[in-house]
Amino acid sequence: MRLKAAYFGHHKCASSWIDTILSEACKEMGLVHGRFAKPDHFPLGLEEQIQTKGLEVLSYTNAEYFLLEDLPEVPSIHVVRDPRDVIVSGYFSHKSSHPHFQWEELAPHRDKLNHLSLDEGLFEEFDFSSKYLNEMAGWNYERNNTLQIKMEDLTHDPFQGFLTVFDHFGFLDESVVSFPMRILRAQLPFHNRIATKLRCRGVCIRKGCITAEALLGILYRNSFKVLAGGRSPGQTNEKSHYRKGVAGDWRNYFGPKHIDVFKERFGDLLIQLGYETDTSWS
Repeated sequence: MRLKAAYFGHHKCASSWIDTILSEACKEMGLVHGRFAKPDHFPLGLEEQIQTKGLEVLSYTNAEYFLLEDLPEVPSIHVVRDPRDVIVSGYFSHKSSHPHFQWEELAPHRDKLNHLSLDEGLFEEFDFSSKYLNEMAGWNYERNNTLQIKMEDLTHDPFQGFLTVFDHFGFLDESVVSFPMRILRAQLPFHNRIATKLRCRGVCIRKGCITAEALLGILYRNSFKVLAGGRSPGQTNEKSHYRKGVAGDWRNYFGPKHIDVFKERFGDLLIQLGYETDTSWS
């Protein structure tokens, strides 16, 4: 076996959601999928661990670029998110909902957040999450065969986004589609009845491929509304891992002082990632 595709993500950039979709798709395609979150998961090196486990599709959800230098440049995706939303999402997640199993640093941070005001807690989150923002800043955005994706684009139109992803991987099979592609593309959001009917349809006809129908079914099962217990994007549950499901939430929580400090510490990253063109945003 050899590695065929890889997904590289970062903390609070929908990594669990993307990894779950890839995992379910790999089961349908008959491919071996594996997930690593940190270097502790591959003590002998990333490439050797991939070979030992016989992985064909990799999810590296807290990716550090310097650890990828010896990895084959297979078709890959790299997903980023507006760093301001990373901070806000991290604040609420770290305060209550994120599992702390095998994450020693989270428990004391959670205790701090629960003893601070919202404004003070966001500043504390700037420090705690700086590691993940720095990983995005230090990424090689010219890596060969790697598709750069904004999380916001992927969550706004998951079907089109993942069609692009699986086509880039070379896994998409459009030769067998019971419904015309134009009809499938029109069935978003996923609470449509036709999407429900397709949850168990579109079975792959050969190893290493997935049909658009099968992909639509996986996306339906992993839509925000299903994962959030019936809530629609924008309806908030601060105790849930799927808290709100909308982009730009930082505007509801950043005050003038947060903006000033963020610009000073991470302003260049917003420009690097294409979320702002200069530092005049407010």
